[in-house]
Amino acid sequence: MAEVTIRAADGGSFSAYVATPKSGKGPGIVLIQEIFGVNKVMRDLADGFAAQGYTVMCPDLFWRQEPGVQITDKTEAEWKKAFALMQGFNTNKGIDDLKATLAFHVYFGDAAPHIDELLKLPVDAIGVDLVQTDVKALGSGWNKGLVAGVINGRSSILESPKDLVDVARHLADIVRPRNLYLSSNCELGYLPTSVAEQKVQRLGEAARKVKELVSV
Repeated sequence: MAEVTIRAADGGSFSAYVATPKSGKGPGIVLIQEIFGVNKVMRDLADGFAAQGYTVMCPDLFWRQEPGVQITDKTEAEWKKAFALMQGFNTNKGIDDLKATLAFHVYFGDAAPHIDELLKLPVDAIGVDLVQTDVKALGSGWNKGLVAGVINGRSSILESPKDLVDVARHLADIVRPRNLYLSSNCELGYLPTSVAEQKVQRLGEAARKVKELVSV
């Protein structure tokens, strides 16, 4: 389980708690926080859905007032703060932030012939199978996020961490999506558990390495 940073449509950025199943990917759920923020209750709910096979994202909708709110319903002071945040909440902006968490995934095949049309879709990110799709076909200067399917969920062969980093660097430097997420190109649930776990581990290692290189 981890937190990701999402760029808002009107500028700025906010965090979201992400819970994923053991397979590394599953049907998506956008979990909307209560008035107490993305607190332990919301995170436990996300983890519970993830345990059932879903990928869950719970965005911080109070970030324009106070980022990272995590309060409980145990004290009067917390209730007062929760209601104050709710009263100050801009519903239209919140809806825009929820839209910014939506992604469209293209599995099982070459997406190259469809890139132009995919980029016109009213979503914040596009998921592409980069095992089948040539990275050069993605072009450059994306106005959306990219969920890069760099791990092959249809093969037990383990990817080279160096190759994963090289592809990710190309995506970051050339394609330049608004946000870049490394992922598998499809479900890992049909692979042997030990293989799937190693693939997820290598994916995490590559993501950390790329983050270090980009921040230098």
